[in-house]
Amino acid sequence: MTAIIPVITDSGIQAVFNASGDGLSAVITEIAVGDGAYIPDVDRNSLANEISRTAVAAGKIVDGKTINVSAIFDGPDEFWIREVGFFLEDGTLLAVYSHPTNVLAFKNATTDFLLSLDLILSTVPDGSVTISEAVQDMNLHLATELVQMANASIGNMIRHVQAHDQFISHSKAQSVQEAREAAIFSDIETRLQHNHRVAHFSDILRQDD
Repeated sequence: MTAIIPVITDSGIQAVFNASGDGLSAVITEIAVGDGAYIPDVDRNSLANEISRTAVAAGKIVDGKTINVSAIFDGPDEFWIREVGFFLEDGTLLAVYSHPTNVLAFKNATTDFLLSLDLILSTVPDGSVTISEAVQDMNLHLATELVQMANASIGNMIRHVQAHDQFISHSKAQSVQEAREAAIFSDIETRLQHNHRVAHFSDILRQDD
């Protein structure tokens, strides 16, 4: 499980404050991902280059500061996930994570991608942010599906690795075969040249006789 410490935005802090004033918690309902790479600031209200957004599929409260959230991203888009945003039910960007050089994951065009993160909210009061009870109740129902998707993702990565290894092995075998053929042709050429010199020398000897 990847644990991240996102930047809580100013608008997110205000939303948390407003909710707590009403005796409520701010509720994370959506996760967005993109390929922007940067150091987030508190003034941000959107991702730099959002590519996909989806509802939180599952999650749980780990402790007062940590929430586990999972989301499933499908569709034909293929990209490196380098930024992720967490949105509240009113559309406010609560928190954003990105890094100038590090990546979180790779979204494949042919496979649904399961993103599961431990979200560490160290700059807001304990229990002030949560996920909906409906999502928490769905955890047991989604467990099998998420495991299957994770296995499918792992299987897909293994196939890519195996295909790469087969390509390397084929290339090496082809290189060895080409080297052998080149050596054979070189030996044949050497023998032909030798035979030609012998024949030429024999002709000279006959002429002298």
